[in-house]
Amino acid sequence: MTHVTLHVSAGMLAATAVMTPSIRRAWTGGAPLARPVGRWIAASLAAGLFAAVPSLLRHAGAPDAFCDGWWMNGFVFYPLIRALAPRGGMPLGALVLALAFAAQYATVLLAIRRAAKTRARRGIPERSSASLPVR
Repeated sequence: MTHVTLHVSAGMLAATAVMTPSIRRAWTGGAPLARPVGRWIAASLAAGLFAAVPSLLRHAGAPDAFCDGWWMNGFVFYPLIRALAPRGGMPLGALVLALAFAAQYATVLLAIRRAAKTRARRGIPERSSASLPVR
C-alpha cells in the first residue's frame, strides 16, 4: 500500500507545475508577489489533500475495488502511483514533501526580500510596530 505522503507530494508537485508560470510572470514583470505566491501555496496544499482522498477513503473502509478503479486517476493518478510504488514510497514521499515545503518557504523569504528592496529603492520607510498609531 502506497503511503499517503507520496500522494500528497504528487498533488503538491502538480499544483506547483501549474502555478509556476504565474509566479514567474509576476517576478520578472516586477509585479507584487503576495497574491501569486499565496495562490500557489493554497493551491498546492489543496491539491495535496485532493490527491490523498482515495487513500483516506481506503483508510475509512471503502472497498479496494472502488479505490483502485480507473476513475480514481482523477485524484492525481492515484492508481498509477500505487502501481509504480508498491512498497509504500514513504521515504520518497516524505522527501518530496519536505522539498516542496522548503521551496515554498524559500520563495516567501525571497519575495519578502524583493519587496523590502523595492520599498527601499522607492524611498518608502519600513513599517514597524513603533511607528503605528496608538488607539
